[in-house]
Amino acid sequence: VGSKEEEGKPRISSSGHFGEVVVRCSDGLWNSSTGEVLKNVLMKNQHGLTQDEPIFNLIQTSERHFKTTFKTYRNVVIINIDTNQIAKANLKWRNNVWAKNQLVAEFNCPDIRSCNELIENKSEQLTQYFNQKEIERLITRNKEVGNKALTKEIKEKLGLSTAIQKDAYLASSSSNHAWIRIERERPVGGYQHQISQGIIFYTFEYEDRLQFSDSFLLNKVDSLMLQYVPGPAEGAYMHIDRKNIEPVVKDINYKNTFARELRGIWRMEKYLMGGPFVAVLMLDEAQNKLILACGYVYAPQFDKREFLRETEAMIKSIAF
Repeated sequence: VGSKEEEGKPRISSSGHFGEVVVRCSDGLWNSSTGEVLKNVLMKNQHGLTQDEPIFNLIQTSERHFKTTFKTYRNVVIINIDTNQIAKANLKWRNNVWAKNQLVAEFNCPDIRSCNELIENKSEQLTQYFNQKEIERLITRNKEVGNKALTKEIKEKLGLSTAIQKDAYLASSSSNHAWIRIERERPVGGYQHQISQGIIFYTFEYEDRLQFSDSFLLNKVDSLMLQYVPGPAEGAYMHIDRKNIEPVVKDINYKNTFARELRGIWRMEKYLMGGPFVAVLMLDEAQNKLILACGYVYAPQFDKREFLRETEAMIKSIAF
């Protein structure tokens, strides 16, 4: 994840849940403007979910409690303010400090004002690095305990190296597409409720840069949803909801190549269903082909952030 300081090689695995960040700072600092700035950055609502959910859940702890309970957590933010010892505000990224696969962001600042400015200036980096690390952890997990038979099948059919979750299955495929699904149930309020995740992998010829335009990407994702994800009733079909939440397209660096990412909400026309989706369009220059992967989630009784992150990890495991 960027150029970060590598620590030793701790034997213990990192702890904590996906999407959690531990913040080590004094109670006074947490309840000050610095705590507010940090919450505004890491707890802002994630775009493209059907209800308000923060990008990360924050757990604040003092240095004393950190040493006994939280120091092996996967994601850590440390805030040190010391006028005498620190001349200039700086952010240091550190890997594997107290546990394997741990990422630590350490803010060292002479005062609150400079600390707040630094957090705001590094806001995009903060969310990006922690999210990227979570994606990497999921990819590693899927490579170790995922569905190796399905991963092999996708490689044979589409020429794509992926890392697919263990409970996924192939719903449909052809020479240029694969639709995988994960269907689960979990209890809430004494009843079992459905959790559906799906990913469409699709490959096609690269012709020109216009295929990376917003309109092309939106229309292509719409067409894939319509073609490969059948509705549960006659005449029902999946499509991008452009009315309630504006879909957002952004440029991303995907393994040192240019790619585009689309996030938004999908709806089922003529049937009451919907949820978040994420799609990535990337170019395999060696094969002169485009790869479009679209992952969606349907989990009406549950928070959806981590289910969407799971689909994003499977998409971003693609290697050409």
